[in-house]
Amino acid sequence: MTVQNSTKPEASNPFEVIFRDLNFLKQMVSEIQKTNRQQEAILPEVISIDEAAEFFRVSKSRMYQLTSRNEVPHYKQGSRVLFRRSELLAWLTKFKQTDIAAANESCDSFMAGNSK
Repeated sequence: MTVQNSTKPEASNPFEVIFRDLNFLKQMVSEIQKTNRQQEAILPEVISIDEAAEFFRVSKSRMYQLTSRNEVPHYKQGSRVLFRRSELLAWLTKFKQTDIAAANESCDSFMAGNSK
């Protein structure tokens, strides 16, 4: 990924500067998305406990704790513990934190529906 300094004072029109910077940002996002897609294509769908621990950036013993408590989706094949990447990502989204504005909006919407 190539990063260039996008702030050049020679543009007199501030909209030109904004437009150029916006295009630069769009190009960077596109490159990051392309890199992510390439990496996802390389990664296997079924991963080991070592790979799952690395994926979550936790210790292997922590992954064993999560599996022994059935807190994380996993499969047993003899003594091997295996995971599907897609299921780990789906499981992880259950813990997404919402910002206060979204929580308030959701609460207001809920209360408005129940006050009728």
